[in-house]
Amino acid sequence: MKKIILGVASVVALSSSAFAADLYKGGSLKDAPVYEAPATWTGFYLGVHGGYGFGDLDGRVYYNPGTPVYDIADKQKTQFDGGFGGGQIGYNKQISSIVLGIEADISGSAIEGKDTFTTKSYWGNGAGTYSKTFDATVDYFGTVRGRIGYAFGGVLPYVTGGFAWGHVELDNTVFGNGEGAVTDKGNADATLTGWTAGGGLEAALTGNWSLKTEYLYVDLGDEDFHVIGKKTNGNVFDTDHYKGDVTFHTVKLGLNYKFGGNVYEPLK
Repeated sequence: MKKIILGVASVVALSSSAFAADLYKGGSLKDAPVYEAPATWTGFYLGVHGGYGFGDLDGRVYYNPGTPVYDIADKQKTQFDGGFGGGQIGYNKQISSIVLGIEADISGSAIEGKDTFTTKSYWGNGAGTYSKTFDATVDYFGTVRGRIGYAFGGVLPYVTGGFAWGHVELDNTVFGNGEGAVTDKGNADATLTGWTAGGGLEAALTGNWSLKTEYLYVDLGDEDFHVIGKKTNGNVFDTDHYKGDVTFHTVKLGLNYKFGGNVYEPLK
């Protein structure tokens, strides 16, 4: 019986060796096929970005030394545009092909524009005209957003939305009575809050790096900019207002570095 069992075991061992040798073309495990690891977007990441923004401050200009309010212009729309750049931090969690994430970013900005118009004198009696120039600038802005995407391996399209904030400065120059002389200069600024929504596409590069492109619409809400400045004679004035809604669009390109393993493992 022992001889029979030993004989069967020998045949099985020889057959297995022959099968392995044929499968791996040499019998070494190092020659076994290597399979591509699944894509994973899970983890924390840091990155940088740059882009272009454009929008407007849409509202009206009025003069109010107290009561009542005097309109000095119809609705005004000061359009602005320019570049911006900054950084972002975030975290993704991949569940099957669904990727859930949160991201916060901040950008320094040169999004600005000017609007010049002519109006009657403050009191509306036609005694004189005033040429006014308003220069609106979004100095910096940021967002805190949720993200949800669907991973196609190393490619991740997503939608995003959440909280937005930004600092806006308004400079005012007034040329009086059609004479071309500056009568007063002033400025106002405010930190505004609102909301943002958009979408993007992120693609894995080599190692831990990924590249993304993203569009966002940003609405910072309605603000009454109360301009305070000085006349050329040194007197302080605080009578001009520009009340309007600050909205803009951004298109940007970003580069992210994910911690804790590659975004996508290539074939070895």
